[in-house]
Amino acid sequence: MPEFSKDSKNRNNDAWVVFLDVFGFSSMVTSRDNSKLLGQLRNSYEAVFKMDFWNENIVKSFAFSDNIYLVFPINKKGDNLSILQKCIDAVSQMQNSFVVEGLPLRGGIAYGSVYFENNLLLGETVLRAYHYEQLLHIPLVLLPACEIIRTGRKEATPFLPPPKDILLKNNELIFGAYIHQEPIDNMERMAKEKYEDHRLNGPYGIARSWKDTLEEVQYHKNYLKSRAGGN
Repeated sequence: MPEFSKDSKNRNNDAWVVFLDVFGFSSMVTSRDNSKLLGQLRNSYEAVFKMDFWNENIVKSFAFSDNIYLVFPINKKGDNLSILQKCIDAVSQMQNSFVVEGLPLRGGIAYGSVYFENNLLLGETVLRAYHYEQLLHIPLVLLPACEIIRTGRKEATPFLPPPKDILLKNNELIFGAYIHQEPIDNMERMAKEKYEDHRLNGPYGIARSWKDTLEEVQYHKNYLKSRAGGN
């Protein structure tokens, strides 16, 4: 893997911070050939490192096993929404690269101050991104509306689907939007296969997660169709 940062100096930036991990990874480790699983992870990371956003030097990465932090620093005042667009595009591409290898990603996105130095990263924003990921019971990436409000904006950005109430673990609710991969068909296909498998063979709680995932993906597909049709 590449060196994450060549800065030896402590930096403090406002940034969009993304935390991602592979949904169901512990079960994969205990039930699959770990050599094959390692190859799937390697292939996923290698695909990411070839993407345009990686070579634009707009992101810093901190990864261990299936856990990944992405930091998109805001280097110029007023750039927070343009950087968010780059962040969303990058996350969408990463989701697809991992799903192609059979590794669905779950994650959370937060905005605020972070400190980083070489391979080290800390800050309350880092904790919030992790917290959002932990609240999800489905393999999608959550951007809460409250994080957009932290930028000073009072409404959703035009490149996001409209925020809505999102059901979390333990029947809690949060107002926000999911980030979906592009192309979305790969995730829809995986969700259908996983749902059909688990509803017949268990674990049945996982079947519910994949059913909810499929519904969210199809909701987003319908949103994209309506937007393309000008409705």
